[in-house]
Amino acid sequence: MDGEFTGFVVVVLTAEHRGAPETDLRELAERARLTELGALLGELGRPPTAPLLGPERRAEAARLEDVAGVDRRGRRSLLLFWQVDVREIALGPEQAARALAVLPGVDIAYAEAGVVEGTAPGAEREQYTTGYLDRAPVGVGLDAVAGFRGGAGDGMHLVDVEQGWRFGHPALAAAAPFLLTDPRRANRDGVAGWVGDHGTAVLTVLAAAGTANGVRGLLGAAGSLATASHYDVVAGRGRLVADAVVQAANHLFDLGHGHVLLVEVELGANGADLPAETAPAEYEAIRLAVDAGTVVVASAGNGQRDLDAWTGPDGRRLRRDHPADDSGSILVGAAVPDVVDGGHCRRHDSNWGSRVDVHAWGRGIATATAADYQADFGGTSGAAAVVAGVCAVLQAMRREAHGAPLTPRELRALISHPDLGTPQVEPGAHLRIGSMPDLERLARAVGAR
Repeated sequence: MDGEFTGFVVVVLTAEHRGAPETDLRELAERARLTELGALLGELGRPPTAPLLGPERRAEAARLEDVAGVDRRGRRSLLLFWQVDVREIALGPEQAARALAVLPGVDIAYAEAGVVEGTAPGAEREQYTTGYLDRAPVGVGLDAVAGFRGGAGDGMHLVDVEQGWRFGHPALAAAAPFLLTDPRRANRDGVAGWVGDHGTAVLTVLAAAGTANGVRGLLGAAGSLATASHYDVVAGRGRLVADAVVQAANHLFDLGHGHVLLVEVELGANGADLPAETAPAEYEAIRLAVDAGTVVVASAGNGQRDLDAWTGPDGRRLRRDHPADDSGSILVGAAVPDVVDGGHCRRHDSNWGSRVDVHAWGRGIATATAADYQADFGGTSGAAAVVAGVCAVLQAMRREAHGAPLTPRELRALISHPDLGTPQVEPGAHLRIGSMPDLERLARAVGAR
């Protein structure tokens, strides 16, 4: 169910165990003389354990960590992350995590939060609205850059990380989206009656073309549109988010710098609805992708929460005044489409905070479901999809103008600049979701023509 712990505990070992080849944590503990860790796993009934990343992803993570210089920066390597399946033991995941966290050789341990299922588009309406593409202050200004070189996202590559898509939808035929395959993870659409409405809606916002209802995406000339699922085929639920992010980052790294990874995932337990990077494994995967040259766009979450007040199990914060904890991703809040005093108001359920970089429409986005077309997609999921498309267009225009895209952090600084977007306005402007990027002004800023 939404917002529950998955029944797994993530254990992060200290740095000296990065190269350990074992596939069982108790075996590693015995060889590494981590006596107390081995003993506790025995007392817990020897629960199943495994590296958090699958074998293919471990090799990719090692490659990206070498590129990013993880060892030189004192960062946590993803090769140190292990999962312990505590679903069959009496001790709950939070208690088990607390017991494991204090042992010698363990850096941190935490109960794995579940994926909060994305909200499907709302009820069908007769009128479909693509106003989010209009000139500012209404939309992000895609129509204003239609004649610019790169204004259709020419040659940019994107990956959407979530768990279900209807690839055969007519709106997506021209974009030809495809799945990055993995033996542990699968496209959830159609599994036990589950329907990939959310993923289909996101892909449609990015790259729909030729629909009878006038629905269209931001990217008319993208190089490719791929997906990476976090649906765990063994556990039967969405949870392998870091694994999917590493796969997506490796795929985009092979295609060159500056492409876009969209993380359409929120995590929650005990009623939370938070960005994916609030979990240590997902944070390290996202930061690794950014440091390897990929732009990461992620939803800020629909939990009506102040992200400045959040503190992670490792003491990490999501605040502008904690730059050492910055993953480099672009966090996206959701706004109401109506223009008030030249700007937009925060949607009531969008998370906010100093770390939320930009906003976009969080209501009334025309898109598709798995089987039809709908007119009311939104939340931070819809907003993040719009911003991901904006990033791809801006990168394409910048590459056309100067021969190279922006770095991920350069791009984030540019699109979040208040002078280059539509402002957030009252009521509640102190609950910060940033400005909405304006492609017309951003095009001038990068010298597009």
